[in-house]
Amino acid sequence: MESIKQKAENIAPKACVRFLFCFMLFAFSFQLTHAQSWDEWFTKRKRRSNTWNSKSLL
Repeated sequence: MESIKQKAENIAPKACVRFLFCFMLFAFSFQLTHAQSWDEWFTKRKRRSNTWNSKSLL
């Protein structure tokens, strides 16, 4: 039982790091392929959040 627990503790961080690395790689490649549309979406989102902030302040 102790050895299984130790194995799980050793495997978990490695899997987490691997997942994060894959996710970052995917996000980076996605951003490269959809850079323009991503920028447009981000600016729209920013503008929307700015108007929302000004409304909430009033």
